[in-house]
Amino acid sequence: TVNGLKVEANGTRRDEHPRAFREIKLHFILDSPDATQEEFEKLGTLAAIKYCSVAGTLNSDIHHEFTINR
Repeated sequence: TVNGLKVEANGTRRDEHPRAFREIKLHFILDSPDATQEEFEKLGTLAAIKYCSVAGTLNSDIHHEFTINR
């Protein structure tokens, strides 16, 4: 059961031009009474890393965090 999903993003950019992102932090917050941390991290990692064409084109470190609110 999914009652809501929120993604918070923060990033650090280079000082010089082009001011590309050096690091990006994504925090996925799931509102679900019955999802497990393991399945949420597996699905989130697949969506954010394997299947995300934007992440695949960025030349930066991307860190993910997954939180479930019950």
